[in-house]
Amino acid sequence: YANSLTSALSRLAKYPLEPALLAASLRLLVVQHQIEVLCNKCRISFLPAGPLKKALWEQFGFTTESRLYRKGPGCQSCEDGHNGTIMAAEWLPITHEFQQLLATKADQQTIADYVAAHAGFAHDLGKLASKGLISIDEAGRLAARR
Repeated sequence: YANSLTSALSRLAKYPLEPALLAASLRLLVVQHQIEVLCNKCRISFLPAGPLKKALWEQFGFTTESRLYRKGPGCQSCEDGHNGTIMAAEWLPITHEFQQLLATKADQQTIADYVAAHAGFAHDLGKLASKGLISIDEAGRLAARR
């Protein structure tokens, strides 16, 4: 069990395997996240402005004037602002370049930088947030853990 790709790699590195063997045996790394879906009836819509808008558009790759949503106060349909869950997968294909990093025991920061540059999870979270399925607050919380 792991909360992010980098923590999954840290857990795998604790097994008594040679780094080259670990690197050669991985093909794809996947971490699943179960995220609460916002209630369609009571979610709160807003359009960010100023520095907040700029930061969100950069982080999540928004290209349009998307309305975003926050958790609502609760209603007869949901009671707490959420109505069900959705699964989002954070995944990383294991390339030859990444295998080399693992095999040579690259430091944690180098691994984290590679994962951040190649995973693209923030953009997937942004798509869910721009559709109103999850709150922008939840998308930001999950993206920050990367």
